[in-house]
Amino acid sequence: MSSVRLNGTRRILRQGAALLDAWLPTRCALCAARGAHGFCAACRRLLPWILIGCEVCGAELPAPGVCGGCQAQQPQYDHAIIPFKYREPIAAHIQMLKYHKQLRHASSLATMLCMRVWKSMHPLPELLIPIPLHRKRLRHRGFNQSLEIARRVGKELGVKVSHASLERIKNTAPQTGLGKAQRERNVQGAFHAPRRLSHTHVALLDDVVTSGSTVNAAARALKKAGVQTVSVWAAARA
Repeated sequence: MSSVRLNGTRRILRQGAALLDAWLPTRCALCAARGAHGFCAACRRLLPWILIGCEVCGAELPAPGVCGGCQAQQPQYDHAIIPFKYREPIAAHIQMLKYHKQLRHASSLATMLCMRVWKSMHPLPELLIPIPLHRKRLRHRGFNQSLEIARRVGKELGVKVSHASLERIKNTAPQTGLGKAQRERNVQGAFHAPRRLSHTHVALLDDVVTSGSTVNAAARALKKAGVQTVSVWAAARA
């Protein structure tokens, strides 16, 4: 085999290995230990788990139940499954995925989210819908981090992923730095389901839930489109 063909073959193999590693990581995302799926057992103990979450919004609680906020005002969604607090090292993984397009972090986050979904014993949804970006932001960023996580979660759980069932029709300002009331106003009317949905149970997937305003606005649009039950799945909660 000529050196040109050999170098070309090696390049293809390296590209294939990188792609496979992005989808099916076999090393711990923290310590790089071999054979780990997402994070190794030792590193998992160091992660900022939400040990007990509100049965509706997923916020951390000292004991099982529903938080005061959800008791005062029921969200548009029905329950949330969120494994982590938005703290290090999870926060760094989400930022590297979101702002630096390091897709291997989508795989490790998806793995941990799937573990929490199975543990929750909630029935799986019929459809998984990532929180959409407005077309202008999608064009600027080049990809949707929530869709990247959703693809991997859907593949592992056997749930169909749809990125066409919900649209972001309002190019909202970034939510960072806004208070709860400002966040709610910012995303009011931001989402639209372009057609009626026959699914009774869908799950919205986001990378981070902060005040819940974004997923609440998205859930409202889905229920207007005929969905009965909306779950919220996210990697972390601020």
